[in-house]
Amino acid sequence: MRSYLSRGERRGLSLPEMMVTLVLLGIVAGGIMTIVMRQQQFYRSATEVIDTRQQIRQAVAVVPVDVRGVSSVGSDILEMTDSSLFVRGNIGSAVMCSHTNSGSGSTITIPPTDLSGGKYFTTFLTRPKLNDVVLIFDDKAPGNQDDDWVPYTISGIDSTLVGCTSFTDAVNDATRYRYTYALSTQLSATIIDGAPIRFARQVKYSLYQSPSDALWWMGYRECRGNGSSCTAIQPVAGPYRQYAAGDTLNSGLSFVYRDSTGVPTTTPTMVARVELFVRGKTQSPVALGGGKTSAVYRDYQKVTIALRNRQ
Repeated sequence: MRSYLSRGERRGLSLPEMMVTLVLLGIVAGGIMTIVMRQQQFYRSATEVIDTRQQIRQAVAVVPVDVRGVSSVGSDILEMTDSSLFVRGNIGSAVMCSHTNSGSGSTITIPPTDLSGGKYFTTFLTRPKLNDVVLIFDDKAPGNQDDDWVPYTISGIDSTLVGCTSFTDAVNDATRYRYTYALSTQLSATIIDGAPIRFARQVKYSLYQSPSDALWWMGYRECRGNGSSCTAIQPVAGPYRQYAAGDTLNSGLSFVYRDSTGVPTTTPTMVARVELFVRGKTQSPVALGGGKTSAVYRDYQKVTIALRNRQ
């Protein structure tokens, strides 16, 4: 005899039905979690790869700014190794309006940076500081065989509203400040007013291992005067691969110096171009293909810097 459920009654799920439902939900949830985890792994890996590439690009963007304007024949390369480069980097240029000798030193005056009429005789990448270097062109005897850039150390900085009459307008430039720099030694007797001037700061780039995290970074230091007083090394890019002596294929930061014929040289005054190799890697294994396999990502970049003033 058949029995019927009343309208107020509801039949529940049986135990096998509940188990099947839970298994199906688990399969769906597991699939969703796998997709989410792989997406997270992909984005994390992509972020590390992008950061590694950015750090490499940062090095090849920063170093040429100081190196490209270096004069190898003018002894601007102070020290060079396979993992470091110490140079006088240009930070400005001008012409010398006038100079005076007093005691054991001299004072030079240069035009304002914002002359009327859109003229530019003075430009700065960054303002010179005490103990930076001023290189003044010394024409010496007729001909160019003995011409030279003579370095002087800045011992004082000031400004004035007078002077530079040959380079300024008496009316329109009357309120524009000229710059005066005291030098620690007297100018050569053959340096004349109107001589070109280069302002330089001694900077050093090098690959070094940080004692705090044991990683390898490109470090930067500024030095004053004769190079005896330098700032503490600061990381400006990295981390990179560790140092490998004379190995441009594996070392994190490598310099190669070539003369005008392309032959490697160890003589600073013979350098015509500098090749910079930068090699980086992610700090942990990455997986970009969506699979389970992962490995440390490595990348590198090379840049060739031609010096403007060379043999």
